[in-house]
Amino acid sequence: MIKEFKKIDSEIKENYSLKELTTFKIGGKAKYFSLVINEEQLINLTKLCQENNISFLVIGGGSNILISDNGFDGLVIKLKLNILNIQDNIIEVSADIPLANLIGQSVATNLSGLELMTGIPGTIGGAVVGNAGGYGTQISDYLEKVIVLDDNYKLRELSNKDLNFKYRDSLLKENNWILIKVYLKLKLGNRQESLKEMIRISQDRFTKHPHFPSAGSTFKNIELNDEIINKLKEKNVDIPEKFFEYQKIPAAFLIEQLDLKGKMIGGAQVSEKHANHIVNVKNASADDIIQLISLIKMKVRDEYGIELQEEVRYIGF
Repeated sequence: MIKEFKKIDSEIKENYSLKELTTFKIGGKAKYFSLVINEEQLINLTKLCQENNISFLVIGGGSNILISDNGFDGLVIKLKLNILNIQDNIIEVSADIPLANLIGQSVATNLSGLELMTGIPGTIGGAVVGNAGGYGTQISDYLEKVIVLDDNYKLRELSNKDLNFKYRDSLLKENNWILIKVYLKLKLGNRQESLKEMIRISQDRFTKHPHFPSAGSTFKNIELNDEIINKLKEKNVDIPEKFFEYQKIPAAFLIEQLDLKGKMIGGAQVSEKHANHIVNVKNASADDIIQLISLIKMKVRDEYGIELQEEVRYIGF
């Protein structure tokens, strides 16, 4: 099979370690690995996989994923299209561009909005798929349209409305389409004011967030409704006013209420700085992370009757 792959990508690798491609710094090897530099190569590789019943996976910045210790028995693709064009207040950007780079370029050209996402790891592609956000904003607020490769290996244009954005969710999480390009419409802003905001958010994140390898937030925050309010009141939990303002209960709040900060299984730990971050403090295995996630979910469910949902995607399990 490797000979067939090499006809499309002469640089394709076998038994390629995925560990360093993730922010968790955890994971086994991919049977095959390709760094894809154009759409034609992507189409040909994925077609070949389908024809030969080989699983394939496209990864971006490696945040919000946990790869099995056994790796991935198929082809892992990492895009390297390197497209970033800014015309007036419209940005055309390929899915592989790191979100940090995009934010920096937008601010440098006096465009405003994305600076509120300063410090979110990963690529713009991953941010769109998971509708990433922070400090009262989310990527769907600025997205005009995307170009995807669909199941029939056709390039398809989808509007913001087509993507069915929800909290930390989009249509792209529910299918096998591959995000190729993103078009954003930002507001004209003030570079100096945006830089000040970036510094403020960076300092806030540095203070609150752990500095060990992690996948970012482990669990989605919980939408605040009467049912959740009643469940917490029954357990005599005081709900801070600011949670009503944002209409969310932070998962970290519930985890902290159960004194799980600092809890360890193997090399994995519930961060002592931010309870919604599981961190790799001592060469954690994927199994260590899974066990710790399971423990947290069980404790929150048993105590509050609330089912936490992971933001982290599981790969190779």
